[in-house]
Amino acid sequence: MKVTIFSLIFLLAACNEKTINYSKLNDSDAPVKSSIYNVSNIKTFQDLPSLGSLSKLYFGVEKGTENLYSLIKLNSFSGFLPPLSVTDMLNESVVVDSALIFFQTTDTYDSDYALSLFSINHNSDNVFSSDSTNYYNLSNYIDYEENATFLKNISLKNIVPEESGFASLNFLFKDQDLDFLLDNFFDTNVYPSLTLMLKTEEGLSDLFTLESHNSSNAPKMKVWFKTIENEEVVLDTFATFFSNSDITIFKPEEISSINQNSITLSSVSGLKSIIEFDLSSLKQLSNNEIIYDANLVLNVEDRNFADDEDFIVIVSAIQDAVSNWNYSSFLNDNENSEKYYVDPNFITSGNIDNGIIKIPLRSFLQGYKNDFFNNDEILIYGTIANSPYDKIRLSVNSIEVFYVNP
Repeated sequence: MKVTIFSLIFLLAACNEKTINYSKLNDSDAPVKSSIYNVSNIKTFQDLPSLGSLSKLYFGVEKGTENLYSLIKLNSFSGFLPPLSVTDMLNESVVVDSALIFFQTTDTYDSDYALSLFSINHNSDNVFSSDSTNYYNLSNYIDYEENATFLKNISLKNIVPEESGFASLNFLFKDQDLDFLLDNFFDTNVYPSLTLMLKTEEGLSDLFTLESHNSSNAPKMKVWFKTIENEEVVLDTFATFFSNSDITIFKPEEISSINQNSITLSSVSGLKSIIEFDLSSLKQLSNNEIIYDANLVLNVEDRNFADDEDFIVIVSAIQDAVSNWNYSSFLNDNENSEKYYVDPNFITSGNIDNGIIKIPLRSFLQGYKNDFFNNDEILIYGTIANSPYDKIRLSVNSIEVFYVNP
């Protein structure tokens, strides 16, 4: 069973029933005491790999991850009134003049490689899931490359965005190319999936992106056609068919033993970590003692991005205690599965500052002391705001907790 993380990226700060005015504690004459709480367990596990942002399709190789191809599904009906279906273009009364399948990018790119467009010719309606299809479970789906029919390719040479901020990559079909497209894509009675595949030639080393269906500049197909009645043209217009789902299939880099045995975070590899602290003595503090300050300090040991780049780390409580510290990946069917559900009552974040990431834990520890939280583990993972290809390895210090009895 796959490891599942239900993440709500917001903070709920209520960790005890009584509101504490911490600003007054700054002026308090009460002595500040402190205790050290040590790490008792650490593990890094592999969740489902993700490219994070859903607004891009990725091509090329980036930091050891190979983007193999992208799948794009189009709507079977046009986006404007009156709605027309793709199969309407095959009626005897309709003459299709041309078709344009186009994509947009914000990248400036100049390469001798080509971008190729294919039709997925299969008798299934839905051939992929944008939520769950990935490199590791491709055997659960059709063989996309075996069922791909080549349609056309275009050069990636001299791509420069216009004043709008976007450049268009156009696959124009006319004459024989158009006839081939109509035969191998438009007939949804034979090939109902209406799915395209985009793939670059092997050897493309630089990362290149296109806008996905979540973008306002999503992939589209525009078809120019005429309607003929009694040998006269009664309608000369076009129809636009929008994409409704897409996904990039990527092959993550191999996970090294040093990354498995330390705190390592990487979206594209699915790496997240859990830290457990020995907080047993925290319960021994009196009811009147209030936690004044406490921070989780993570030291940056290694990263695959520049020193001046951001990497935001999310830290959250988890709903259920870890029962199997040996569980390491959703791929290992022979291990007992684990699910780690985020407790939305404590989610916070921190960014790199001079080689460290400081995460405030005061509300979590106060809540643990007051029995609001029952588990002494915290989940650590990168936010989708990071580049999905970025990876960071961290070490952790013991927590020094300061508390007062006002």
